[in-house]
Amino acid sequence: MTITQKDIAKRLNLARVTVTKALKDHPDIAPETKEKVKDMASELGYVPNFIARNLSTRRTRTIGVVVPKINHSFFSTAVESLYKFLLAHGYGVILEVSFEDKENEIKNIQTLLSMRVDGIIVDVSQDTKDDEIYEMVRSRNVPLVFFDRVIENPHFSYVRVNDREAAFQAVEYAIKQGYKRLAHLGGYSNISIGKERCAGFVDALKNYGMPIKKEWIIEGGLVREHGYRDTRVLFQGEEKPDFIFTVNDSVAQGVYDAAKEMGVIIPEDLAVIGFGDIEVGELLVPPLTTMHMPIEKMTQKAVELLIEEIENPDKAKKQKMVFQSEIKIRESTLPEKR
Repeated sequence: MTITQKDIAKRLNLARVTVTKALKDHPDIAPETKEKVKDMASELGYVPNFIARNLSTRRTRTIGVVVPKINHSFFSTAVESLYKFLLAHGYGVILEVSFEDKENEIKNIQTLLSMRVDGIIVDVSQDTKDDEIYEMVRSRNVPLVFFDRVIENPHFSYVRVNDREAAFQAVEYAIKQGYKRLAHLGGYSNISIGKERCAGFVDALKNYGMPIKKEWIIEGGLVREHGYRDTRVLFQGEEKPDFIFTVNDSVAQGVYDAAKEMGVIIPEDLAVIGFGDIEVGELLVPPLTTMHMPIEKMTQKAVELLIEEIENPDKAKKQKMVFQSEIKIRESTLPEKR
């Protein structure tokens, strides 16, 4: 049997409108009445009918979140943080995972639109190359904010880190420590982090007059397996790199795997700097030097931007928020290369 607000009203001998307002904490209702209504609702097992509420308010108070992976400490941390901030604003969350696949991402978005979410936060997949599906979101007047991996589109807000500048900082640090044979394992250039972090790597080499070897800049994926594969490729040549900057910490894990298999010692033979500062980086042997991303602050801002667009659609402006990264120096780089 489904318990309704009418049942609660009957039990308490109250008007139905009083029960409705009490459950919404309306200021017109006395605190003691609110308490009685909520106690009775709990006793009877009342559950709000979100579909009915949506029909009357045209709002579901739910937010769709799309991420590339979930079994990855960066994304799992980000999702947990997004949940926390959205719940604090009174919104539920519907999570979708693209598994780094563009077609899955399109289906994720279509599913969320069919569920009438009030807004969407997206961290795009590694092979997303166009914004057609997002233009459809815009045509439906559903607010959307890009997070971490972003698409440059004037119609959407985004929150990311200073990828290019942070990559420059990482490589600059390596150069100043005395590393001279520098390589980069990058992500796909069609997504923001792949393009910007590679640009920062090249900027640093140019700035310090270091040679740029195209064969030592490998565009690949964003997972551990790609780091392993591409490190093996780098070490097939006669000249070997003494430093690798990776697009993220997962790729850096793959570098460690390949180095161990080849008998290459980190950091004595090869230094490694990652990007992201995911939990596993501290657990690697030796612990990974990396660029830290302020996930908590980024997710909070993404939620604030989205809620503003939902609740004040006529006043909210599209914003491009860029947070600063900082280097976390650990033992995968030598204090000074001999």
